[in-house]
Amino acid sequence: MSLDELERRVQDFGPLAFLITTDGKTPHVVSVAVDFDGATFSVPAGRSSLRNIESSAAATLLWPGRDDGSYSLIVDATADGDRDDDRALLHPTSAVLHRLADAPADLPSCVRIEREADDG
Repeated sequence: MSLDELERRVQDFGPLAFLITTDGKTPHVVSVAVDFDGATFSVPAGRSSLRNIESSAAATLLWPGRDDGSYSLIVDATADGDRDDDRALLHPTSAVLHRLADAPADLPSCVRIEREADDG
């Protein structure tokens, strides 16, 4: 994916997102303040999130729609946790802008943040 484009979108949406993890059966959703260094997300993580990440490295960050009301930002990632630091590191694998339910119907429903040619 284009990490430059992802970084721009994260800046547009701001530092507050929802972290979604699962134990393989039940999703767990928490609000987090996101740090993004241009390649890896770092977020605070509690016991349940860290336990889920140990069970399944799949995680998602979700930014709800902005003031313009058109799209949310969804980033899927692989995650690893640090219980000593109470943080999770998320390595993005894909990202999309997803049209909100009440956005104009003529907008594309999903806009992928595509891979750059040299990313593979």
